[in-house]
Amino acid sequence: MDRRGFLKSTGAAAALAASAGAAASAGASSAGTCNEAAATGGNIPSPAVHTANTRTFTLSLPWPQNVAGPADMAHRLALSIKQATDSRINLEFEYGVNSPISSVSNDDKPQFHYGPEHDRSDLHPAYAYFAGLPSTSGLTGEQLIDWVTLGGGQHAWDELAASHGTKQLLAGHLGANPMIWSKIDLTRPGSFNRLAIATVKPAADVARALGAAPSVVAHSDAKSALHTGEITALEDGATLNAMATGIAQLAKYAYPSDLNPNGTALALSVDLDVWDSLTQADRAIIATCAGNAYRTNLTEARLSDAMLLETLKKRNNLRISQLPAALRSAIPPISDALAAELSGHDEISQRINASYMAFRHHARKTQPTNTNTVPVG
Repeated sequence: MDRRGFLKSTGAAAALAASAGAAASAGASSAGTCNEAAATGGNIPSPAVHTANTRTFTLSLPWPQNVAGPADMAHRLALSIKQATDSRINLEFEYGVNSPISSVSNDDKPQFHYGPEHDRSDLHPAYAYFAGLPSTSGLTGEQLIDWVTLGGGQHAWDELAASHGTKQLLAGHLGANPMIWSKIDLTRPGSFNRLAIATVKPAADVARALGAAPSVVAHSDAKSALHTGEITALEDGATLNAMATGIAQLAKYAYPSDLNPNGTALALSVDLDVWDSLTQADRAIIATCAGNAYRTNLTEARLSDAMLLETLKKRNNLRISQLPAALRSAIPPISDALAAELSGHDEISQRINASYMAFRHHARKTQPTNTNTVPVG
């Protein structure tokens, strides 16, 4: 099922049509085809294919094929890049690849990768700054892209990623206000103790400090793990993407995630040798398409969230409530302590943290931080 079919079946098509139009009108550039492809799901006439100038690369994804959520977002991005470059750049998909590329040395098959930037935490913990820090330590999705594009974040990210042989670009977002989807009631005393919960790396450290037993689950295995009981709870993006991947339909309970309220950013990772081999024009086009895709994802998730939660409440008898107050109040100081530890990891972490914190200080003076406003009860 593609993304539009999924949205029609859940009653959110009207909201998403509006969101696509809004995202398409925002951020128009010389590579305007990026906006057009994103707004229409790719159903626009293909330009003439100039095979002599076409370069084909592999784009690996951590999700299985035929997912109407994140994998479909990647398809939309790849199509917009192909359209905007007049078919000079073509991306062929490889599914279920959970490890992001790092210092790829394969002359026959240079690679791109699209997935949560949190997945790169094993390469270096400072990638968490660009993926989304937990709790009150994080920036909203809008603030994150402002920092990266205008506040010096991209320069800091480039320095970090170059040490692993890649170029990183913000290219998607799983949506603000993600839920913790659970098969058990987490408001009962002691329910977080030894809880088998899957979440992204920094938030997992917060959950561990609260007494949970966080699990590392591959994106392609998340639905199966929740279904079989390997995990009891899962944070997997805002409602749109959690429904599209089938996670939300397996849960009996849902809780706005105070662990990771700003959500998870997705990145387009490009082998640095490949990136350097592209023309400046094609690099600019790819960056524009990636930025437009990021903003589109944020908009459609925001506009569809309340409607989809109501659908789950009516169809699946989903029970939505807040986590216990004592648990919620314990999260911010733990998150702040972990962020402070992260900032001192090494010299590059210190430089990234200085840029991040300077921007966050400014952003908090000019914009409200993200809060969970999803309906409960």
